[in-house]
Amino acid sequence: MRTVARRALALGLLLCAGPAGAQDADLFQRGFDLEMQLTQARQREVDLRNQLMALEARQQAEQAIRAIEALRDAAPIRLSRADGPLPAPPAPERFATIPDARLAASNARVRAALAR
Repeated sequence: MRTVARRALALGLLLCAGPAGAQDADLFQRGFDLEMQLTQARQREVDLRNQLMALEARQQAEQAIRAIEALRDAAPIRLSRADGPLPAPPAPERFATIPDARLAASNARVRAALAR
């Protein structure tokens, strides 16, 4: 008799557990779906970060190339000669001088020639 009662009780529990088991499976599926969505979102985040880092590296490389090209195109600054330091600048008395009157006369002749 006990075995019959146990079997009836087990059968009753199985009948009641049917819908609850289906609900657990549905919850399990939802949890699995959410976990997959989270994993995909993380993967997209990693991909976007990688793309951003690649773009930043490319931008830095292009800036470095432009800086090098600007330095290459600029006139070189020569601080010393290959065979020694630069000579001292010449003294002012070594330059040619023109008296003021003579310079004024020359300017007047040039203006007269241009006026013709």
